[in-house]
Parts: sequence; structure tokens; C-alpha cells
Amino acid sequence: MSEKRLQKRDEISDEYKWKLEDMYETDELWEAECEKASQLAEKLSGFKGHRQTVQQRCLIFLRSRMSCLIIWSV
Repeated sequence: MSEKRLQKRDEISDEYKWKLEDMYETDELWEAECEKASQLAEKLSGFKGHRQTVQQRCLIFLRSRMSCLIIWSV
């Protein structure tokens, strides 16, 4: 059985890569969005082990998840 590995970016054809310059005008804007997404991911992972009502957790989680989706749907 052959071992599968992730290809490096330079090994992938351009037709399968996102063109970030079409989505973000500058590298700084891209980095700012990545930082926001990273912070939201940390927030979402913070739900594990917390005692809240199911409704409270669901509402907070969905609001945070929606923020992630908004960031990545630029």
C-alpha cells in the first residue's frame, strides 16, 4: 500500500490554487483575516467541557461559526 502525503503548494497546478490577490488587495489584509479566523477557532474550541445550557452553548457557537463563515466568504 503506497503512503499518501499532502503535496506542497509548488507541486500543485495553478488551476487548483486560490488566487488570493483576487480576494485581498494586500498581504496585510489577508494576514488580518487569518488572525481573526484563528481567534475565532480558539473561541470555538473553548466550548469543550464548559457547563452551560444547551441553548446558550448553541447560540454562542452558531454566532461564532457565522463570523468564521463571513470571514471566509469574501
